[in-house]
Amino acid sequence: EEKDNEVFRRCRALLNKLTPEKFDKLADDLANPSFGIDSPHLLKGVILLIFDKALAEPNYCSL
Repeated sequence: EEKDNEVFRRCRALLNKLTPEKFDKLADDLANPSFGIDSPHLLKGVILLIFDKALAEPNYCSL
């Protein structure tokens, strides 16, 4: 669970840095195996974080 929380914390930090100019690099960082998304549970959690961010900040939905 500690590892899960760390992955979710890093994902939130990455999403807070999201801009159109930084999208490609941040998407690559998130997709990199070293980011730590190595289970269906973590993948689902990250997807929910991204979805929640899109709902909270509709200006970035197109990204």
